[in-house]
Amino acid sequence: MRLQRLYEDFKFQEVISSGRHLLQNSDVISESDIRLIHEYMAISFFTIGETDSAHKHFYTLLVMDPNHTLDPIRTSPKILDFFTEIKVEFNRMYSQDRLQHVDRYIFMEDLRPAAAWRSALLPGWGQIYKHQPVKGYIFGGAFLTGLIFTSGALIKENDYQDKYLNSDDPAEISDLYDRYNSWSKIRRGAMYTTAVIWLLNFSDAIWADYPRLGIEQSASGRLSLSLSYKF
Repeated sequence: MRLQRLYEDFKFQEVISSGRHLLQNSDVISESDIRLIHEYMAISFFTIGETDSAHKHFYTLLVMDPNHTLDPIRTSPKILDFFTEIKVEFNRMYSQDRLQHVDRYIFMEDLRPAAAWRSALLPGWGQIYKHQPVKGYIFGGAFLTGLIFTSGALIKENDYQDKYLNSDDPAEISDLYDRYNSWSKIRRGAMYTTAVIWLLNFSDAIWADYPRLGIEQSASGRLSLSLSYKF
């Protein structure tokens, strides 16, 4: 198999692109070859640091063959540990006697890069894009609240600053300065808090987990891949 040669030559990006092409024509290759394709793609994704995609392919492999094992001689300990964690998760979620052949594949690109720039422009948008609307509304609402409060505090700060600078009454000047100074501190605190909310929102969009592929049993008893949501 050409895929195996690419893998042995450490051409992991070519393994991934070739594997995708083969899976699009999965009706003309055997089930054992499909399992092998998923294994090579999972390992390749892990090797280049895309563990989320590696998780999906290992998970699909286990849907097809719950007893699948990796060759401990050809596979690095890190990948073996990663696969073992996925297998434990898989076995915990689904009893082995319910698993049957899968003939439908759903592959998703990593949503996090696109979610990150969305959340950078509008906090909460990235989380909604990752199918996590509750988190999106929380981040969006918190950021909007912080923005409104900061704007209100800035208006009050400027108002008291003008009154302080324009006052001729010595008895009033001290009180106006204290008010101006207090609103200035409130404005800075609100601004820093809003900035922290934006940063947390952006970090969550680019790093936090999002819906992974799971399996769902239909009335006919066959299993298909679907989305399972994580918050």
